[in-house]
Amino acid sequence: MRIRYYDRSGELVRGHFFLLEVPLDTQLAVRTNSDSALWTVSDTGTMIYESEAYLQTTVESDPVYGCRLDPKHVTDYVNMRLEWVQLRGFSQLCEFVRAFLDEFVFTTADFARRLVESSLTGLATFDVQIDENLSLLHDPPPLRRLGFQGRNCTRQMRFRVPEPNECPRCQRGPIVCPACQYVEYVCPACKLELVGWTNEPHDRPFTAEIVDDSDYIVEAHEWDGSDFIKGKLITGRALQFLLDAHATPFIAKPCWTNVERLSNEQRRALDAM
Repeated sequence: MRIRYYDRSGELVRGHFFLLEVPLDTQLAVRTNSDSALWTVSDTGTMIYESEAYLQTTVESDPVYGCRLDPKHVTDYVNMRLEWVQLRGFSQLCEFVRAFLDEFVFTTADFARRLVESSLTGLATFDVQIDENLSLLHDPPPLRRLGFQGRNCTRQMRFRVPEPNECPRCQRGPIVCPACQYVEYVCPACKLELVGWTNEPHDRPFTAEIVDDSDYIVEAHEWDGSDFIKGKLITGRALQFLLDAHATPFIAKPCWTNVERLSNEQRRALDAM
């Protein structure tokens, strides 16, 4: 039974919103993804971090325990932050800065200033403190982390409570919390692995769907008009600014947008991007 799934209903179109990524190895990302022909790719020519300075980071966040039935259930993570930043690699540094972890998007301070001074909206920038410099840049320029401040308007995963909602081996439950949708992927009592994933064959009693970040659907009627949106999303207007500025390296992956519930005013705003 599929207990975690994604709803793909609605009037879906592409071309309005894009997932912004700065891959460590652009060549590998393009070569191993069947949808790469749809991407907008702006790169340095080398397409790999081995000729550039890049970041190695440690990221921390705080769990939220918000379930009304079980106080041990983690319902969210907040305050994601950089705990350690190391600059490695060579002496080339472009507008966007590659990093081993992709939770954040990094740029030079100069390019961040150009973004802030543009007419684009929904963007904040944060200083990046380099704790250790192992690169060939003896005096690296200041860097910034981009903050995507626009309201989150992506459709989230859905969960289905199984019946019976219990481990088939020892009958301990619930597997899916009816209050917060927390999932027990391994039975805490008998240690049976309960959930397998849609990207590989499995013999587990329950299945959870995996969705690529660029396959999440943007609910256009919930969009607040920002060009930089939580989840590293940008509008077509922001993408055009990056292209006009010849910024590198980055990939923009087109996202599906549900335009089914748009008002006339919202549709005009979307078409004007």
